Amino acid sequence: MEIRPIKKSEWEKLRAFNAEMYSPTHVLTNPDYYNWQFDSPFNKDKSAYSSLGLFKRDELVGTIGAFSVPCSISGKPVNCNWMANLIVRPELRALGYGYLLMKEAAKGFDLVVDHNINTQTWPMFIKAGYKGGDINRYVCVLNQENVRRLIGKEGIVLSATKSENSSPDIRELKRFDEDFSELWKRVKERYGVTIDRGNAYMNWRYADCKVVNYRILATYSGSDMVALAVLRVDEITEGPDKHPANIRIGRIIDFISDEKSEDRMTAGIVRFCREANIDLIDFFSTGQFGIPAFEQNGFVNSDQEPHSLIPTLLNPIDRVKRTRHNFAYFINSQNIDGAMLSDLNNWYTTKGCG
Repeated sequence: MEIRPIKKSEWEKLRAFNAEMYSPTHVLTNPDYYNWQFDSPFNKDKSAYSSLGLFKRDELVGTIGAFSVPCSISGKPVNCNWMANLIVRPELRALGYGYLLMKEAAKGFDLVVDHNINTQTWPMFIKAGYKGGDINRYVCVLNQENVRRLIGKEGIVLSATKSENSSPDIRELKRFDEDFSELWKRVKERYGVTIDRGNAYMNWRYADCKVVNYRILATYSGSDMVALAVLRVDEITEGPDKHPANIRIGRIIDFISDEKSEDRMTAGIVRFCREANIDLIDFFSTGQFGIPAFEQNGFVNSDQEPHSLIPTLLNPIDRVKRTRHNFAYFINSQNIDGAMLSDLNNWYTTKGCG
């Protein structure tokens, strides 16, 4: 067996493997998505993807998605690799090949992070020395009737969100520019352990994404940007044929703000979503960064019923699978303060990170 980067010339082999392991319509069979995700501006070898393959002679029998991202700990840069989509052929599972792929992905990096690890694979991560836990989900219900339909239960009482009379100045942007760069320089240290959100990363992750239309929203004080959020609006579907459920969700993918502007920005997002006829807003986040402002504007932690019944997988609606999101990390350097990272409240990871 050999583990190495997957060459771009091996795309058809990779596409066929992903179609068999996942489904023929899975996003990992989409060349636009795959090239965007695993040939990012941070990929140094342009003849290959940043993802790794497990090869049995010339046959691809396992993969792990991996891409270098700039990270910071209390504002200081860290060499980090982000992992995703670890899978090997069924007949090769429980033989250590998944662990070998993870080990190879960690080489040369100080920190390795993965998100949304399934319950079957989680014990392997813990055994390999990873630590981590759940990511909190906060929800804001704008249309009670439609959210009850989403849950599949009539008559339950959900937290109501009051209508706001204030009109925060929210501007929609196309790209991340010097205004955001200056905001990030001012606030990055308050976000603990997180992705270093420079313009190169943010434009790649959101503005230049080929398969998702992200809405970039910002608010200003005078000429200075003081807060920014990235929103994805999804039309929820249901059933095997993915027919429209006529329910809309606004997913806050990223949120950055100075401390004084969090409430103002959150209120602006709620108003923006209400005017766009969105029924539900959600936000996945670790730590308490900005959470008091979210709660002030009608968001509640979905860890208890009835809000815990709101599905997280919505295309189509799945009321059973992945009711929680998680993440795990591995420290691969003696220069990183393990005690700081072990407190998950020091992490700021959102849906955009995973």
